[in-house]
Amino acid sequence: MTNMASTSRRLFLSERGLVLEYGNRIDPDIFGKVLLTASVIRKRQVAGILNVVPTYRSLLVEYDPLTVSLEKLNAVIDDVERNLADSDPPTGRYFELPTFYGKPYDFDTQRIAEHNDLTPEDVVRIFSETTLLVYFIGFIAALPYIGDLPECLHTPRLPSPRVKLPAGVVGVGGQQVAYPPVELPSGFNYIGRCFHKVYDPDRFPPTPFKPGDRVRFKAVTLEEAASHEGEFPEPIG
Repeated sequence: MTNMASTSRRLFLSERGLVLEYGNRIDPDIFGKVLLTASVIRKRQVAGILNVVPTYRSLLVEYDPLTVSLEKLNAVIDDVERNLADSDPPTGRYFELPTFYGKPYDFDTQRIAEHNDLTPEDVVRIFSETTLLVYFIGFIAALPYIGDLPECLHTPRLPSPRVKLPAGVVGVGGQQVAYPPVELPSGFNYIGRCFHKVYDPDRFPPTPFKPGDRVRFKAVTLEEAASHEGEFPEPIG
């Protein structure tokens, strides 16, 4: 078990926001505590708490100061944290995402292989067999922040980002995994493409993923991957 704070470090973000910090790294145990705290606070249904937003290592609590004072909010959080010990984080859903690993989408497979003393085939095999964790949703177009990448695939970002990449490309940067839902510039190392649609501004929520979900980018042929173009993925577990 990773060492983590038993109680949060509180950062006053604004008159409507309080940040609870539980660590200083990307770590599934720390994130589990973030998710559990968020779940318990939601269940309390405290008047004046408007929303909770999990991130890698912290939780933003949005609140209405005209309904709940900062003193009362801190007391609620103190009570929640005292009673977390015997609880487990909520279990996320599981997605298998058919992904094609090959030209023209294997932009950086060789670079990842060389950095980690692997073959390109090893890179694809290890990546496609790994179940990854969605830590949170953010940045732009409901981009999923994905982690739990095996250390043997950790690779620095490119010295200079590419100006444009197609939606659905899959890659790594450091210990994180990129899966941009729309066409974006990026400095990550890309190895394949999934054609599922994972952002729709006309839906609510606009993404199929939630923090705590698990995903696997299953290796398939180009024809099979492309056959899912435009489809929203559904969880299978």
